[in-house]
Amino acid sequence: MRRVLRPGSRLMRTLPFDANATPRNLLERVNSGAVSAAPPVVVPPGVPTVDQAATAAVTVGLPAWVRNSLRRYPWLPLAVLTLAIVVAVLSLALIPTLGFAVAAAIIAGGAYLYRLLGRWRTLAGSAASVDPQNQTPAAVDGLPKSPDFTINQPGSTVRPSIGATDSSTATRFKSALRDSYSLVTTSATVSSRPAPTALNLTALTSKMITAVDPAVTIPKRGLAIINIPARIRDLLSADFAEVMAYPKIDLPMYEPLKRPTERFLPNINLIPPNSITLLETNQKFIETYMVA
Repeated sequence: MRRVLRPGSRLMRTLPFDANATPRNLLERVNSGAVSAAPPVVVPPGVPTVDQAATAAVTVGLPAWVRNSLRRYPWLPLAVLTLAIVVAVLSLALIPTLGFAVAAAIIAGGAYLYRLLGRWRTLAGSAASVDPQNQTPAAVDGLPKSPDFTINQPGSTVRPSIGATDSSTATRFKSALRDSYSLVTTSATVSSRPAPTALNLTALTSKMITAVDPAVTIPKRGLAIINIPARIRDLLSADFAEVMAYPKIDLPMYEPLKRPTERFLPNINLIPPNSITLLETNQKFIETYMVA
């Protein structure tokens, strides 16, 4: 790893580092979210999505400003019809001779706009129901009822009507749709991940250096595995320094052990030449020998 990440390595020379993005501030940029180990998840180009289908269904013959106005003001069709009626009444009072003709034309135009805006509002609402964020169990309860709803083959000309009750097929279909939306909504809630929290690298570095300090780890480990009576443990100093007086062994320990060979490997003379066998280390013997 040190060889791969050295400044003159092939990998480091091919990475897009510059004056602002350097190997030294890479960790800080990862911590801030500017750099990620994985690229962001995007939809592959050319793949149709549900949002595109909903937008295409709405935008066919429907101007964007009208679509936005109908979303903000659902009462807009009724307001247009009411305004047409008011203008028609005023025209009767202001233009007595041509009042009936003008009023009839205004009312006819208002009725046409009312039907057109109502159809566009229905189209926008149907397209909005395809949006994943609107596919909730509560949205199923807002669907219209149909007493003759049936499931037919694609291309069928059967069109269910809207009524006060649902057919048995519509009831089962809405129940299945409600369960499906509940599963999708619950899955999205459970699988949501909170935004990552930036680390305090300065404090984390200090803690790591302190945690691996031999002056802290070695005494802690030693006191954890060595059984020391409490009366002696209380007299121990918290400072551990290098031992200044220690035994000096001039003779390697293996020298007296290998003469004769029986000491190093008992019964070695019983092993035939040009043969192999398994050996097991006698740890207790080694520890006893080193202590003695």
